[in-house]
Amino acid sequence: MGQGLDVLAVKRVNTIMAELRDQRDIPQRLRFLERINEVETTEGEIRGRFKGNVYISDILFEGAVAVVKGGQKYTTFTSAIPKFKHGIHIPEEMVSLLLRLEKGAGIGFDELTLRGYVANREADILLGIRERKNAVVIAMLLDDFNYSNGGVVISGAGWGVPAAFKTTVNPWYTAATGAPITSATPISDISTQRQASMEIYGEARNRLTLSSVALRGILGTDEFKAKAQLYSMLSFPTGSFPLLADLGPQLSLLKTILDDGTGPMVIEVDDSRYWDLTDSGAEVSTRFWPQNKVMLSNSADDNDNRAAYFGKVVVPETAVSSLVDVGGVIGRFESESFGPVSWAEAPSLNPPDVNIWGADKGWPVRNRLGMVDILTVATAP
Repeated sequence: MGQGLDVLAVKRVNTIMAELRDQRDIPQRLRFLERINEVETTEGEIRGRFKGNVYISDILFEGAVAVVKGGQKYTTFTSAIPKFKHGIHIPEEMVSLLLRLEKGAGIGFDELTLRGYVANREADILLGIRERKNAVVIAMLLDDFNYSNGGVVISGAGWGVPAAFKTTVNPWYTAATGAPITSATPISDISTQRQASMEIYGEARNRLTLSSVALRGILGTDEFKAKAQLYSMLSFPTGSFPLLADLGPQLSLLKTILDDGTGPMVIEVDDSRYWDLTDSGAEVSTRFWPQNKVMLSNSADDNDNRAAYFGKVVVPETAVSSLVDVGGVIGRFESESFGPVSWAEAPSLNPPDVNIWGADKGWPVRNRLGMVDILTVATAP
C-alpha cells in the first residue's frame, strides 16, 4: 500500500463517532436513536410487519441494469433485515490533488490532505447512517414506515400497534398555513388519550413530543387561553397567544395544565431535519419528526429493552472481506463484525480513484406495543 494511503485501511467504529468528529459539529441531536439501546442479535430475532403492493414490471433492453422493488404483498419478515449503506466517491483529480498537498506541494492544513479529507468524509458517511437509523426509529414509534429510493420501495411497514394507541383528532391548525384553529381542543385531546392509555392499558405518559407548528396550534386555541386564565387566575387580552417572545411562560402554563397529579408534563419540540438525495439527484431537506404528529411517551422507557431496542446483525461485507480482498478493498476485516463499519476500496487503477463506504444492518424491535400514543393533529403538509 502506497505511502499516504494507510488512512484508507478498514476501520470498525463502535462509538458514536466521538473519535471521528467533534460533537459540536453534529447539526442536531438524534434524540430518538439515543433513546433505544442497540443490541447485537440474530436476524431471526428481529420482527416487523410489512404491507405492500404488486408493482408493474420495468421494460429493459439487454445489458440494462434492473432495479429492485417491493415484489408483492407480504406480511411478516423474520430473516430479511435491510442494510443501511451509502458511500462517497473520490475521483482521480481529488486523490492526486490531496496527495500533492500532503507531500508539501500546497497548503499544509491537515483537512486538505488525503488523510484528513478521508477522515472527514468517513465521519459524514457514518453520521448519515445514524441519521437514517434515527428516522427508522421514529417510524417504529409512529408505527408507519414508507421508503422509496434507489429502486427500493417499502410501503406501509408497521410493528402491529393496536389502533387504540393511534388517534386522529380534529385539526389543531390549518395545514397549509400553520395558523392555529381557535376552536380546537388540544388539551382535551391529550388528556383523553392519556387517561385512556393509563386506565385501560396501564401505560403512563409524562412527555409530549411535537413540532413547533403543533405547539403553536395548542397555544393559539380558546381552550388553552381559558385554562391558562383558570390556573393562573389572571385575565389575558385578545391576541395574547401564541407569542414567541414569551414562549417560556406559555410552556410553563401548559405543563401545569397537563399535570395529572404526578408532576408537570415534559414538553419537547423537535424540528430537526436531514438531507437526502433523490433518484433524480435533487437535494431535499426533510423533517425527522412529522409536523402533524404528536407523541405521548414515558421517559422511563428510554433505553429500556423491554419497551424497544435496535437489533443489530452482522454486516455481510465484513464476512466477505474476511475471506479475500474483494473488489479492490483496501485492508480487510479480520472477522464478521457488527456495524456501523466503514471501509475504502479502489475499484481499479484505471482511473486510480477511491470509494469510501459505510454500512450497518439491523431493525428496530418494539417489544411493548403500547409504549407511546400518537395523535394526528392535522393533515400532512
